[in-house]
Amino acid sequence: MQSISEETIRNALTANGFLIRHLKKLSGGSNHFVFAAKMLDDSELIIKFPRIRETELTFSEGNKDTLFGGKLSLEREAYLFDLIRNASLPSPKVFGIYPTAQGNCIVVERSPGCNLNDYMNNHSHSLDIFLDIMKNLGSDFRKLHKTRFTSFGNIMNNSEIEPSGIMNFADRYLPINDMLLKKCRTKGGINDEEYTQLKLFFDSRFESFRTRLDIKQSPATLVITDMHGDNFFVENNKSSGYFDVESSQAAPLEFELYALRFFVFNYYGIEEFKLAERAFWKSYTKGKSEYPDTETNDLIDFFSACRLLEIFQSYWGYVDGIRDSWGLRIKNILFDYINTGCIDYNSLGAIWRERDKQPLHANKTTPI
Repeated sequence: MQSISEETIRNALTANGFLIRHLKKLSGGSNHFVFAAKMLDDSELIIKFPRIRETELTFSEGNKDTLFGGKLSLEREAYLFDLIRNASLPSPKVFGIYPTAQGNCIVVERSPGCNLNDYMNNHSHSLDIFLDIMKNLGSDFRKLHKTRFTSFGNIMNNSEIEPSGIMNFADRYLPINDMLLKKCRTKGGINDEEYTQLKLFFDSRFESFRTRLDIKQSPATLVITDMHGDNFFVENNKSSGYFDVESSQAAPLEFELYALRFFVFNYYGIEEFKLAERAFWKSYTKGKSEYPDTETNDLIDFFSACRLLEIFQSYWGYVDGIRDSWGLRIKNILFDYINTGCIDYNSLGAIWRERDKQPLHANKTTPI
């Protein structure tokens, strides 16, 4: 199923007592068809249907999380919304999961505010406002990461973890990484020599972090894992809703922190990146530190490398007029990291800036 009819949504909403005035299709996430509905009382709802990510149509088996391979379900997503709200973070209220002629859909409230890109555009790309948002993100994730689990894996309904009993995150992620490597070779993104090089690199690095990745050293923490500027809304310089949470995991907290470097801190250029991470980290640690310690820093960058592999294989050969060169460029960033030990977050951010059209530098003059 690659489309949802407007009639299907209207019929489902009407049958469940929602009096709809206007319906609009949104760009949505990789795992959902998404629609916004305005009610007669001017309240706003979001309606989401499961979908298979376009870049994975040939490879996916059912509705699975492309990051971890876990089974996605609307019931799981509803539970995760509640779990994140229980951690004192804003997330949408779930009205229910409803059957339609084209499958089940989930209906949730629309979070107030707008995504990071629109918010920064509306505020003249103010550096002060951007750093205030980063500070408030630090406060949010400090609260979120207090929620812990007894093992690593997919967080399913009722806090069940699948697969069960994994006590070292290396054992959790290595099979996923191997799956990504095989998929990448099948797609033609790497040749046999590159496959061997990457396999040896990731295996050895996970082994070097094995002690650190034991659950006694790195607790299994509630992490959203896929944080980027389209996954949360902002209002009054703070998040007003985390709404793209279906990849949430019980994982080391560094598996959250890498995504902020990967997608958020590098929203502008290098100078802003450093200031953003400092603002976040001071808030995250309640002023105890301005940056992560060396081992944490290295682990964050290594998890970024894991994501580079996932994204470059995902977009390898994908042509849509925007992301035509993403696969090759992200592959080059990954191999540069292998050769130098440094992630070029600025070059990575430049890729996202081409799509989002924000300036290279934030405005240091606070708007009146």
